[in-house]
Amino acid sequence: MRLSLVESAGRDLMREVMRDDLARPPRLSNVQVQPCNGTRPSEGGSRPSNATTPSIPGRTRAPKPSARNLWMINEGQRHIFFVVFLFLHALAATLGFLHYFFKDNLVGARAEYGITFVIARAALVLHADVIFILLPVCRNFISVMRRTPVGMATAWAIFIGSWVHTIAHIFNLYHLTMNDTSATTTGQRVVFFIVANFIIGPLITGWIMLIILCIMVYYAIEKRRRMKNGGFEKFWYSHHLFNPFFILWQFHGMF
Repeated sequence: MRLSLVESAGRDLMREVMRDDLARPPRLSNVQVQPCNGTRPSEGGSRPSNATTPSIPGRTRAPKPSARNLWMINEGQRHIFFVVFLFLHALAATLGFLHYFFKDNLVGARAEYGITFVIARAALVLHADVIFILLPVCRNFISVMRRTPVGMATAWAIFIGSWVHTIAHIFNLYHLTMNDTSATTTGQRVVFFIVANFIIGPLITGWIMLIILCIMVYYAIEKRRRMKNGGFEKFWYSHHLFNPFFILWQFHGMF
């Protein structure tokens, strides 16, 4: 009986405390009300025109970012990367071209094959691209590859550079065929041109690598990669062809 009276009194006391807290207006200790220059509200209760609103610290409006900052956040970094990427490729290709164009011990080769010999030999940038494309196997480099388009850019650079390299060598083979003294007729020259692609080491390895690259690029295009019927699986497994590509790359430079 005594315990129930104590509990009842405690509940009544809590109700009174809660009622007082609800009736008391909230305290705005951090609100700073600026003076209204001695003016008083009008009879209708409206605020004077020169009255200032309370300013709450820490709630200042953030400045609107400029167009330049928005461009840098959205597309700027990607565009800057591609500009630098293309500039470095152009620089490497130009230096390689000048090196093989003015090298003294290549006078005979330049005279026999022409300018396409220099273009084919100047594709030194492909070596750097192959190195970069192998870097994703490094665990710490994967996150960088995902944040930047370096992987895709390097892959397209290898693909385009390989076609330039191949076309230049086709012209080199044409000059070699025309300068072959053993082939006297047009038919013999055509046969030599076709057979040479299968018996000359750099040519056969180059054609196989080019076919591998075409397969990889075909299934890596975004439209095919996002197809529902095994599009990603084809992209994933076709990219494993880079293993034989890299092996052939080593043999391609050994001849």
